[in-house]
Amino acid sequence: MADITIKMLETVKHAGVSYPKDAQLPVAKTLGEHFCDMGWAEDVDGKCPTGERDVHRKKLISPDDVVLMNSVGGA
Repeated sequence: MADITIKMLETVKHAGVSYPKDAQLPVAKTLGEHFCDMGWAEDVDGKCPTGERDVHRKKLISPDDVVLMNSVGGA
C-alpha cells in the first residue's frame, strides 16, 4: 500500500495516535484518504480531494465492525 503525505488541518487523535495540526507527515493511503474525506487534512500532492468538515456527519457501521467486550475483556 502506497503512502501519501498529508497536512493536518486540525489536531486529530485516531487509534491512540495524535496527529497535530499543521504537521506534514506520510501516512498509509487509506488513512490519508479518510482524513482528507473527513476534512481533517489535505493531500500535499493534491491528488486526494479535501472534504468539507462537518461536525454533524454520521457514519453507519456494520455489526461486523463492532467488537463487544465483557467485563473481563473477552469477546
